[in-house]
Amino acid sequence: MWVRAPRFQFIPYHSYSYVANHLNILLSRKQKYTQIILTTKTLRLVRCLYSFSVIKNYIILEKIEKKRRVRYIRFSCAFFKNESYFKGVRIVSTPSRKHTITIKGLRLMNKSIGKSLVILETSHGLISHTKALSIGTGGLILCVVS
Repeated sequence: MWVRAPRFQFIPYHSYSYVANHLNILLSRKQKYTQIILTTKTLRLVRCLYSFSVIKNYIILEKIEKKRRVRYIRFSCAFFKNESYFKGVRIVSTPSRKHTITIKGLRLMNKSIGKSLVILETSHGLISHTKALSIGTGGLILCVVS
């Protein structure tokens, strides 16, 4: 007897790099928008990037594909005269390699980082390095927006 393999929907293994890769593709191709699968982590990072004005706007879409309800996030970046405000998003921590930073390390890093934005995952949620300095907490370095 043959057993048919169940169809499954692609769920990203590392949601933060999934969002960053799509954002970098959007910037390099200078497209209007991109669409990714909605998970709690992807939504959390998209909201964080929206609050820092990296993403211009986003919308949550719901489609029915093959009798299943699938939810997507569609977002776009801000361009001025066909140029974006930033170069790209670089992922620092991966599932196999976690990079944490203390408050002392943040103070040292703040002097050399320039205009880049570091997004940290802390007990206070996803916050920027400047907010982490004002709170006085360290955390897991997720990505660097430069």
